[in-house]
Amino acid sequence: MFGVSLLWALAAPPAPAGPKTELEFGARMVVRPEARANATLGTQPQDEEWRVRQSARIHGGARYGPLRAVVQLQDVRQWGDGSSTLSDDPFTGAHQAFGEVGRARSEDEPRQLSGYLRVGRQEVALWQSRLIGVRPWQPANQALNAVRGRIDYGRFGFEVAGAILDAPGTLTFGDDTTTTTLRTSGELMAWSEVSMAVRPAFTAHAGVIGLRRDATLADPTRDQRIATPGLYLHGVPWGGLDYDVEGYAQVGRTDDQRHLAWLASAAVGYTFDIATKPGLRLEYSVASGSACEGDPDAGDACQGGTVRDFEQHYGNRHGIRGFADLFALTNVRDLHARASLDPDPMVTLWVDYHWLQLHESTGRWINTGGRPAGSVAWDPTNTQNTVGHEVDLLATFKPWKPLSMRPGYSVFIPTGAGRTLGGDQALHFVYLWLVLDIRGRWSPGAEPVRK
Repeated sequence: MFGVSLLWALAAPPAPAGPKTELEFGARMVVRPEARANATLGTQPQDEEWRVRQSARIHGGARYGPLRAVVQLQDVRQWGDGSSTLSDDPFTGAHQAFGEVGRARSEDEPRQLSGYLRVGRQEVALWQSRLIGVRPWQPANQALNAVRGRIDYGRFGFEVAGAILDAPGTLTFGDDTTTTTLRTSGELMAWSEVSMAVRPAFTAHAGVIGLRRDATLADPTRDQRIATPGLYLHGVPWGGLDYDVEGYAQVGRTDDQRHLAWLASAAVGYTFDIATKPGLRLEYSVASGSACEGDPDAGDACQGGTVRDFEQHYGNRHGIRGFADLFALTNVRDLHARASLDPDPMVTLWVDYHWLQLHESTGRWINTGGRPAGSVAWDPTNTQNTVGHEVDLLATFKPWKPLSMRPGYSVFIPTGAGRTLGGDQALHFVYLWLVLDIRGRWSPGAEPVRK
């Protein structure tokens, strides 16, 4: 049914639009020096860290009627990690490379049926990017090898997609006396959503993500099957008031245990209609986690027959639970307040505060890299939920439209469980995020359009 509808959308007479042939081009450069003081909250000597990360990308694409092709090549590296001063080939590769057939919606005919079918390596952002996102903080960004189709008509939309994250195949492992061969389905993910927009006050999205993870050489017993249905509501009821509500349930199994987890988030913000556009925003989020028992050094004892750790899939990590990246979307409660200011079209200022807690006091404190954030993985005797407080300062300067300069500073102050699981010294994180992004389009007989 979906394929028939999409072919109908493509075969219908096209709305009067721009030129039939269009070329797109671009280049992007990201450089970010960053440093952390007391990276282990003072539990290890000389725990200062610093690095410089960089990516460079070139973009090319072409559109002919309903057909479009895009290729992006990029070089990504951390300064000092190269094996020599000569060029290191493994750092360079394709970020996106996809083909697409589709038709964009005409602004003159909002009820026109439009859609696309896209095949290849592509960036994907779903809803607020909590479970599937581009991960813009990573210089390489994130792309998936996927097939993605979408149809929009008036206020309604429908999308379905599938991605191969690790190819099916055969694994062989063993020792000098025994060799075992194992078939694996790799790692597969699929998602779909329906949406309805009553602009601008109310837009609703409902969808489900399916994830299947099979054995790997690193984890030959891995066997995970998870379905994550979710709902996302957002809108601008009036003036500068906006809101969003997002929630997920997770059901399935992880290895031989039942998987049952959830996440909920709600936020409301207001931007004042005066010259400097001051804004306030308040958000509260909760993600389930598993209680733990026993000695953390003796191994994993955090499931108790049911896995309740929320699985974040392939969503954005950075900045969601604070810019210091100390909390993943697992076993966490976060009360988040933001004050913002736009004193000039070239300047934006943010001040964020996070009151961060463990949802299960005896559960694990996991950072955005999926590792224990503290020196102790968990404490089965802990009765304190509060882990600490974080304050983030971020400024964005755009002296030229393609260029953004974002200096930032974060401080995390451990209290309660943060001191017993981590340490008693504040973590400081400072960075300068520089992005140069030049894009343009050209059609025969038209002047180039640059962004």
